[in-house]
Amino acid sequence: MKKRLSIAGIIMISLLSLSSSGEEWATGMGSCYAKGSMTAFGGVSFLYFGMFAGFDYGFHDCISGGVAIGINGKSDSFFKYRQVPFTVHGAFHPFNLSVLADKIKVRDKLDVYAGLTSGWKFGWSKVSGSNVNISADDFGGFVLRELLGVRFFPTDNFFIMFEERAGFGVFNFGAGYKF
Repeated sequence: MKKRLSIAGIIMISLLSLSSSGEEWATGMGSCYAKGSMTAFGGVSFLYFGMFAGFDYGFHDCISGGVAIGINGKSDSFFKYRQVPFTVHGAFHPFNLSVLADKIKVRDKLDVYAGLTSGWKFGWSKVSGSNVNISADDFGGFVLRELLGVRFFPTDNFFIMFEERAGFGVFNFGAGYKF
């Protein structure tokens, strides 16, 4: 996992440095995502079950950032835990690269993105039974992982989304609105 993080980090740093050198390498024209796009979204998480909500802003035709918060957990007759993650994220939108813009015909309906998520999970747990020693620290702490997702826009402003996002469930499904 550390190798995957360092490669993703190098890619994001490279893309951020390119964004300051000019706009010609990316275009939002004809795309459902562009510089200045603002989205609010929410949904449910699976593995472990929960809910989340967030906001994104398009800083560049290929780069966005935002925040998200959620709650998830697991419980059975023996063990119960909950966590509340608060994260910030940055994402790269490859469909908006100038070299791909005329080759991807679904850019007006489909937004694919990848990036990094960082933040903090606040967690607590409860265990029933004897001879069990589990700390609440095991369910909270620093978050740093990848963000992979896709959004489908059936209309110009409404979208449905599927993500893998750090701190939330393994799979996240939701909907949102682009302003």
